[in-house]
Amino acid sequence: MSILEDVAKLYIELINTSRLKFNLKTASIDYEINEKTGEVKILFPEYYYIIEKGQKPLEKVPIENLLKWMKNVGINPTNKIAYAIQSKIYLAGISPKKGFISQPLAEGGEGSKEIIAINFSSILDKKIKKII
Repeated sequence: MSILEDVAKLYIELINTSRLKFNLKTASIDYEINEKTGEVKILFPEYYYIIEKGQKPLEKVPIENLLKWMKNVGINPTNKIAYAIQSKIYLAGISPKKGFISQPLAEGGEGSKEIIAINFSSILDKKIKKII
């Protein structure tokens, strides 16, 4: 496992911690790493972006998206429930939860930064010991 993989997993852990603060279940998040460039790409479910930016009233969310979301969060995906959710979103919209994916460190405050420092320090220590 590379340091980049460790960083990606740590970031995903922070995102899932952020989800718990919003009373949401943790979700499966994947990542891609480009070892040549050092780029780590976090692959979020589509609905994460709607949680982050919200959705204006009078916009219909596709039923297929709602059924997929319901399945991901552990709700029995039925058309009846999906249509009820779609109607509610159409009338009221979805309030944005700023920082949900864009700023997990800022949202977590100093405690999250400490956790990252400790975990990252531990990761580096293990990598150094392998080299020596």
